[in-house]
Amino acid sequence: MSEHETKSPIETDTPSRRLGQLFSTELGQQVVKDMLNREDVFHFQFREDPRYQAFEEGRKSLVMEILSSVAMLKGQTAVQTFYSYALEDF
Repeated sequence: MSEHETKSPIETDTPSRRLGQLFSTELGQQVVKDMLNREDVFHFQFREDPRYQAFEEGRKSLVMEILSSVAMLKGQTAVQTFYSYALEDF
């Protein structure tokens, strides 16, 4: 593809982009806020059982993946998006 050709919508429609579009809506943003609070993403909690710890960290990782997809659409870094959600309540 030459530099003058543009990609078709199908080529730019990736799972990450669809995820970002979904969670960029007003309802999607509220769901992400709920997930951030429910999964306690803002805090690290040590667990005695490493399997339980790994499971909880995996759930947090999924929330961070969603934030990363939203950040991509907004032209931000995932950290900027994370803190915009985290600080919104203050």
